[in-house]
Amino acid sequence: MFTAVTYPILKVGSQGLGVVDLQRLINLRVPSFLQIEVNGIYDIKTAALVSVIQYQFLLPQTGITDGLTWKSLLAGAPVDRPILRRNATGEDVAIVQEVLQRIGYYKGEISGIFNRKTQTAVLAFQISRNFYADGIISDRIWAALSDIATLLTVD
Repeated sequence: MFTAVTYPILKVGSQGLGVVDLQRLINLRVPSFLQIEVNGIYDIKTAALVSVIQYQFLLPQTGITDGLTWKSLLAGAPVDRPILRRNATGEDVAIVQEVLQRIGYYKGEISGIFNRKTQTAVLAFQISRNFYADGIISDRIWAALSDIATLLTVD
């Protein structure tokens, strides 16, 4: 395995032991019918499953294995995710909105803006899971949403 300093960035066309390690880690997170051959070749199927894994960890779905994707895979949970609250903006907010929408809590547009509708959805989600309801996406909420995103990709 790799240390925090030696995570290789892998993408379609990459080959070698780093890809072998990645493919093994991917196969641990997906159902058997989605598993890929561990052959050390980063092909389109590997990239597609990296995108699935990135969705599971609430990361941008690029299909490129970067340091954050490695760290999340090795930890088995989202890592280094920002704390999100009202008025936050960006791709992380859009990812949260999408997951909350898929499970019926968020009814608005996927805008990337942490507005009142987003906060209401986060509060409802927190209450339903017996979390302290503050409307803030903290590490515990990232982890809970990641668990749900994982279930959405393996069912």
